[in-house]
Amino acid sequence: MKDTDSYHVFYKEETGDSFTKISNITKTNYTLEGLKDETTYILYVTGVNELGEGPGSMKVKASTLSVKRAQMPSYKLINDSSGEGKLTQHIVSAKHVVGSMVNSSLDTDVQSANGLVDDSYESYYRLEDWDDAVSYHQWQWGTTVQLDQEYTMDRFTLAAPMDTVGYGAAAIYYWDSEQNKEVQASNVRIQQKDDGQGRKYYVIKLAKPIKTSRVRFGLTTSGGVRNIMVAEIRFFQYDSLESDIQALFADDLHLTLAKDVDTELLNTLQQRLDTKNHGEYHPDQKALQVELDTAKQLYAEQDTLNDTIAVHANLRSNKDSGISVGGLNAWQPLGISAYAGQELVIYVGNPGMKTGQNSSLSLVATQQHAEASGFAKTIGNLKIGRNEITIPQITSTDVEKGGALYLQYNGNKDTDQYAVRVSSGTRVPTLDLYQVKDKEERMKRIRTYIEELQGFVPNLQQQHEKDHKTEGNEQVSYAYDEKTCVLNITDIMLDQMMYSIPASQVWNAVNDGSVEAGAEKLNASLNAMDDMMTLFYQHKGLTDNFKEGTAQNVKDKNHLPAQHLNIRYMKMFDGAFMYASGNHIGVEWGSTRGLVNSKPVEVDENGKKIGVGTYFGWGIAHEIGHNINQGSYAIAEITNNYFSLLAQADETNNGVRFKYEDVYKKVTSNVTGRSDNVFTQLGMYWQLHLAYDRGYNYRTYADYDEIFKNLFFARVDSYARNTALAPAPNGIKLTLGKDAEQNIMRLASAAAEKDLSDFFQRWGMVMDADTKAYMQQFEKEARAIYYVNDEARAYEIEHGASEGISGRDVATASVSKNDRSSVTLTLGNTADQAEAILGYEIVRTTYDQGKQKDEVVGFTMDNKFTDQLGPVSNRSVSYKVTAIDKFLNRSAAVQVSPVKVEGDGSQVKDSWTITTNMLSKDDEQKPAEGEDPCAPQLKSAAYRMIDDGTAEENTYTGASTNADPQITINMGKTTEVTALRYHRGTDERYDMTDYRIEISQDGKTFKKLKEGTFDFKDDVATVYFQNADNDPWIATYDAVYVRITALNKKNSTLVIPELDILGPTGDNIEFYNEEAAETASIGILKEDVILQEKDETHEEQKIEKGSLIFTGTYKGNPAYNVVMLYDEAGNIIGGTDAEGSLIANQVIFAPNPQNALLGEVSEGTWVYWIAEKDLNVEQLPEKVRAELYRVDNALTNEGQRLVSDTLLVKIPEILPEITLTK
Repeated sequence: MKDTDSYHVFYKEETGDSFTKISNITKTNYTLEGLKDETTYILYVTGVNELGEGPGSMKVKASTLSVKRAQMPSYKLINDSSGEGKLTQHIVSAKHVVGSMVNSSLDTDVQSANGLVDDSYESYYRLEDWDDAVSYHQWQWGTTVQLDQEYTMDRFTLAAPMDTVGYGAAAIYYWDSEQNKEVQASNVRIQQKDDGQGRKYYVIKLAKPIKTSRVRFGLTTSGGVRNIMVAEIRFFQYDSLESDIQALFADDLHLTLAKDVDTELLNTLQQRLDTKNHGEYHPDQKALQVELDTAKQLYAEQDTLNDTIAVHANLRSNKDSGISVGGLNAWQPLGISAYAGQELVIYVGNPGMKTGQNSSLSLVATQQHAEASGFAKTIGNLKIGRNEITIPQITSTDVEKGGALYLQYNGNKDTDQYAVRVSSGTRVPTLDLYQVKDKEERMKRIRTYIEELQGFVPNLQQQHEKDHKTEGNEQVSYAYDEKTCVLNITDIMLDQMMYSIPASQVWNAVNDGSVEAGAEKLNASLNAMDDMMTLFYQHKGLTDNFKEGTAQNVKDKNHLPAQHLNIRYMKMFDGAFMYASGNHIGVEWGSTRGLVNSKPVEVDENGKKIGVGTYFGWGIAHEIGHNINQGSYAIAEITNNYFSLLAQADETNNGVRFKYEDVYKKVTSNVTGRSDNVFTQLGMYWQLHLAYDRGYNYRTYADYDEIFKNLFFARVDSYARNTALAPAPNGIKLTLGKDAEQNIMRLASAAAEKDLSDFFQRWGMVMDADTKAYMQQFEKEARAIYYVNDEARAYEIEHGASEGISGRDVATASVSKNDRSSVTLTLGNTADQAEAILGYEIVRTTYDQGKQKDEVVGFTMDNKFTDQLGPVSNRSVSYKVTAIDKFLNRSAAVQVSPVKVEGDGSQVKDSWTITTNMLSKDDEQKPAEGEDPCAPQLKSAAYRMIDDGTAEENTYTGASTNADPQITINMGKTTEVTALRYHRGTDERYDMTDYRIEISQDGKTFKKLKEGTFDFKDDVATVYFQNADNDPWIATYDAVYVRITALNKKNSTLVIPELDILGPTGDNIEFYNEEAAETASIGILKEDVILQEKDETHEEQKIEKGSLIFTGTYKGNPAYNVVMLYDEAGNIIGGTDAEGSLIANQVIFAPNPQNALLGEVSEGTWVYWIAEKDLNVEQLPEKVRAELYRVDNALTNEGQRLVSDTLLVKIPEILPEITLTK
């Protein structure tokens, strides 16, 4: 403190009664002398100035240390003691350059350091620094000891006077008499030891022994403590025992003995290890005994030991946490088959570890041809050296119990050098091609493997008889069966794939007359798998090739898996042909041979297929897809098939699994939701690939940057793994949730940097608010990418991007046929390059309240298109046709002249789906096969109820055992419904009788429309819907779902040939056909028409002469019909009254029903007029259209809807006179 002149220090022993005071201390530090060893003291301080003594500080405790000797080894000691405080034997002198000697009577000279070798811990060397001749001043500082002659030495020990500091590094410099200079020893190690009595000392070991008479020591403290102290140094004669024991091994892993090892040598070394020197054994006797014992065990078991297997330390699971790939494992085959209960010895070696230490290896035992739920068991972690293992029983199935053994590396260092050897078990052929890049080395290994198979497979049965029937136990004592014998196994390990399949299947596939031919055949198939996995992973944006300077976080998220996929010979669960599980892909016997019987796909430099090679079929790629599919947008049985397509597509429309006709129906159906056909739905993902990838299908790229630039789904998956990298031009960042469909819409827009809302809407997907916000940051995709197909993409690649027909008048179209319920168009184009035309989009145009309504109804690549119009009744329709070229550009639309269609009200069923709680004998459980390898879902026969056929093969028969039968039809979009039509079967015992009919918009909340009993006429019952008041007219409802419940039919068989849903039909409106009716439809009324005679209760109502009238016929109910007229622009036709308001009038004539309800009229007359006083002839339009509306409630106009309209009719330039008569 700045106001303090001096200090008093007070101290006492912790158990003492009173403090001792030391006064007049003027410095801020003080050393207490003469304290007892290993005693705890309590201290505090006071300050003194001219004002007196201040208050005491906080009390502290501190303990003293003892200057106790460290009991260092004496084995082979050179400088034996001559007595404490005397120079030890064979030492001439010692000296230092810096620092000082403390309490050393032998060191009166300023540079003398004899106290280092005087067998006394009272005297010691001290340097207040952290380094002495290790990191700096290497050739000047340090302490030097001169011996009386040259000795061969490889280790030294030293100890400090007290254990107050540790040492982390050492340096040894020595005089080399041959070179006549001081040199530095290499690879010097220092290790702290405990003498067993509470003191520490340090052993300095050299990699090689040195011969010298002078040694200089350098030290560095641990943690940079500036206090180097050394009390005593010991020197030892070199003993070759350690190196001689190490020389027993032919490798650093200590798994293989040198060739000259024999019993005599082992006994000699044991005798030396058991011999004392200076009354002590070798200081490392215990560790050396372990090594010697290992050598003895290896020697005793050398006839049963298999070859040493190196462990791949970079094949491990903890590298793959950021790449979002599933189904991997890090197993490495040992090439050993072992059965349950069999005892094995496994030796583990690592040059940097000692025997008995825990390794980073675990042993995995497997069951041959097991079920997925339990085929493997991790036995435990292995130790360095000898491990005795008993193979566990994994299955209780009555087959041979056992299988292949595997290692798994669980460490985190690529540089770890583990190797193993196995004693016992049966060696089986194994091919390790992991990270083998040299083609000659690869072929050498494959040839050796073929030779092993050649010697192994033909002798499998004999081997089984010997190893299992004769020498084995009850777990494998079965009659030989090549499909279940646990010896019939082989592993082939590639970089990204491992096969674990029957050895005989491999041999039978590659046995081609010679080892060389077999090796070539197998190499070709393995190359095919390597190529396919490269293709797949590139489409996921995964590679190990990155440009220099690529950020580490990019590498961490986008590298290839360090682990591999594993295709294994497994037992199938019910219905499956193959399957993908947590860490493997299971295949059956018949599929294993194909894995080694393929050829690489030959491609040109642009990735276009030019040869006959094929990959491994739909099924294998399908299961691989399950495992590597990006989880954030994965939809099982759909998105995983993207990889199956990659493996087979050939730039033609026939090279894909789905039909483009079905794709085009889906994207023009206006139906929400996925297609019920998984292959059709796959088309959505494939179209994104076609729309944005400008290389041929099999094109691969050199590095991550090229992959990211050229492959659409590489960008999609990269952004899925790291959303922070995704573009956000307006600052709205990409986020992903749990909904796979929302995720793919966002990811796809990010990858395209386009607003793809039109594309996804065409595919029936609905964007939530977050998806819209993210997508709308980007420019809208102008191309019609929902029509792209393989051949169009190939055409663009070959011809280059072009604006083509964009906006040009090249499309032609006309109506070639107008049936009652369909219209056929003839299509064409006048484009300069007709071969560049992909097809035609057809938009149906109708009118409602005068406004044009457009609905896409189809796309075709043909020159004919038929629009099925069953639900469109008595309406005028027109069409707009747009040509789409193979660059996905749109031409200008051509308008087709309108036509009037009748329709029968039957809703088109193309996009319907149906579900039922009934089961049928006709429900189809397709067997799993290569093209559909996972257990296919049960295909319900319920679709027969909506297949537009009533023949026996189209008829549904089923029953429900737990509830009344229920049938739910999903029409896919909001549809007007007025009736249900049920076609009965031939036996009325199986009819639905009592029913309940309900509708829904969301498939969850249903509204009852009607309940009753079916009334059949000519084997057809039609149930018309009414309003809630059961008024005697047909009501129309909007619905997506219609549900029919067959009441009181639980446990009853029902026969349902067909169900139809009807829309509104029947009402019609027309202008007069002037030639047929011999009267005009539009003109000036010649005489008044009295509508209501004047009487006591009514005023006269009439249409005054001079009015402009429009008239024609209608079919409907005059109480519920309303007529409206519109011009071409959609404006209501009318006059203008004095206030400037639009005014017009209409009346519908019907026969007088007298006292009955006004009913349906098959042909009545309507009149629409504008009074002469309100008429301005100059403002009349050129053409007019009549629209007929119907309401459900004549008083409230509830349920108003358009039911019919006319074609446009031209208003005469000279308006004729018209006379109306009743």
